[in-house]
Order: sequence, then structure tokens, then C-alpha cells
Amino acid sequence: MADEIEFDWDEDNVNHLARHNVTSPEAEQAVLNGSIEIAYQIVEDEQRYVIVGRSNAGRFLTLVWTEREGAIRVITGWDATEAEEREYWKGV
Repeated sequence: MADEIEFDWDEDNVNHLARHNVTSPEAEQAVLNGSIEIAYQIVEDEQRYVIVGRSNAGRFLTLVWTEREGAIRVITGWDATEAEEREYWKGV
């Protein structure tokens, strides 16, 4: 296992997050700060995980990510709904 988690960012996923007012640093923080998985999807033969996590500023985010070539690629993200935040508290 690698000592550090690698993220896969490019203009497409950074811009997609920006449409939801989420930055890539916030998304990375939410993944790394003890996030919990709330759903699992398969989209076009790709495994995707839906998680809820908290940024360093305490913002609850729901993120959809996949693993590509050993890196985490965040597909999309948004402010967690109240129900998603409750799922987070159940899981921690």
C-alpha cells in the first residue's frame, strides 16, 4: 500500500466540482478525513463509491469517486444533504 493517496485531477473534474461550489482541496480533505461510504454504483462497467466526508473547515460533502490507474478520481461532489450528513454520523 502506498504511503500517500494520489488523486487524479484535470480540467474536467475540477470544473465539474466548481459548478457545485466544491474545490479539489476540499474534496481531497473530505476523502481523507474519515469519510464513510453511503452507496456503491457501477456506471459503464466502472465501480464508483459515494461517500460523505468533512473538509478541514467542517463542511460536509458528498462525493462520487472511482479508482483509475491507482489514483482516486473524484467524479462529482456537492454539499451533503441533511440525510447524507445523518448517514455520516451513523457511520463514525
